[in-house]
Amino acid sequence: FFFKIKKVLKKYNFFVLIFLGCGSGRVIDFFDKNFPKKKFIGIEYFKNQYERCVIKFKKKNNILIKQGDFTKYDFLKHNANCYFFNNPFKNDKDIIPIIKYITMNHIKGRNILFIFVNFNKDTFEELKDLKKIEKYYINKDKGFSLYLLD
Repeated sequence: FFFKIKKVLKKYNFFVLIFLGCGSGRVIDFFDKNFPKKKFIGIEYFKNQYERCVIKFKKKNNILIKQGDFTKYDFLKHNANCYFFNNPFKNDKDIIPIIKYITMNHIKGRNILFIFVNFNKDTFEELKDLKKIEKYYINKDKGFSLYLLD
């Protein structure tokens, strides 16, 4: 999936990509290698995963790792224009309030990219403000969707 997502991201001028639920940093590492001049922020709930990320990226000035519950973290303060969600949710619909929060508070006139990996492809029907720009699914729960808020 990541190579397909990389191809789409090359078309858009993102400058800060936030990974909400970054795990051990494997995905951040992939995108950092492909977009080395961009800034990446990972937010991870689990302390052991967070600590692995901090160690892995301690020499990378363009990568910031935070520990905590991203549903309560003020990630808008980082002025990101790209958000990456790899489904850590118990229920796919739990992501809808987070997306609505971002869309209601984004800087007007700035495009925002949303990348959703391994969500049920029907999850986002109610997000009418977003324009689907790419999707790739193996089945209803395995794949990715990219959306744009412009």
